[in-house]
Amino acid sequence: GPLREQVSATLKEAGADKFAWLAGERDDVPQLMRGLDIFVLPSLAEGISNTLLEAMATGLPVVATAVGGNVELVDETQTGKLVAPGDPEALAMAIRDYAVDAQRRNSHGRAARSIAEQRFSLEAMVQNYAGVYDRLLAGSCGRHPRRDHPGPLVRLRDHGHHGVAHRALRAGAPRQPGWVDAV
Repeated sequence: GPLREQVSATLKEAGADKFAWLAGERDDVPQLMRGLDIFVLPSLAEGISNTLLEAMATGLPVVATAVGGNVELVDETQTGKLVAPGDPEALAMAIRDYAVDAQRRNSHGRAARSIAEQRFSLEAMVQNYAGVYDRLLAGSCGRHPRRDHPGPLVRLRDHGHHGVAHRALRAGAPRQPGWVDAV
């Protein structure tokens, strides 16, 4: 990225340029991750990290800083280790602990993959969204929308994308071309 030259210079000044690989933008990240034993994310700030999710889906145990979404994604009893941001000693110890314990490394990696599949796969996300919509619709009429409602509950805009409805409106919205009633 834009800081590549600055990072390269910093590594060289510290005598660490021989130990670092600045991969740059890649289109073979899954293949690269399959060659790793541990995934380390030493962020000072983070949202929900896609790279952390990719690492978990690859079956890697995670060592990450306890910031942002990392706290939600990493389960220290099953999938990885969280350390305080800005604490290189704790980071190094967590990496060392995995490096010397293949059984823990492998079991946490398997659990990480399982959790990534259960919580973050396309199928899981579709089910979660459907659950949200069901709860919202049930709350608007006080009943379960699929079982109890005798007629149209919402009007959905069908954009022709494999029948996926992209917009929902409350019952009573004026019917327009391309809209379908859903129960």
